[in-house]
Amino acid sequence: MHKSSIAFMLSAVVAASSLPAQAAPVEYVRVCSAFGTGYFYIPGTDTCVNVNTGETRRNTVDGVVTGVTQQQQQIQRNTEGVAMSFALPKATVDPGKSFGAALNIGTFDGAVAVGIGGAFRAGEGVTFNGAIGYGLGEGTLGGNAGVNVSW
Repeated sequence: MHKSSIAFMLSAVVAASSLPAQAAPVEYVRVCSAFGTGYFYIPGTDTCVNVNTGETRRNTVDGVVTGVTQQQQQIQRNTEGVAMSFALPKATVDPGKSFGAALNIGTFDGAVAVGIGGAFRAGEGVTFNGAIGYGLGEGTLGGNAGVNVSW
């Protein structure tokens, strides 16, 4: 055997022995059959999520704990915020009166909010008004206040 052939074979053996071992396959999506179709484990946790609804479920010693993903929670708060904006009333004061009140209900995409507002005439051409809204699902709270000046 030629020295260059032996050197080549030795370098091939050394190179092959230094290759990293084959990594174990990673299971990126694991089906969570405990809660029915549509549920998958959140990687690295024992929590299952329904990707269609955002609902989460986890078995504990006290039973099943349910919830929603943070993204779904934010969507629900945003939806309720829109409903609240519809519910905030703009109370007015009729001519010759000093005070006005209003109550509204707003809905948006299944979310419901209520709002109550008031206004009072502080003087000739000056009216103060404000309203508070409350979301019935997530308990979000919001409001507005203002002044109207006319001459």
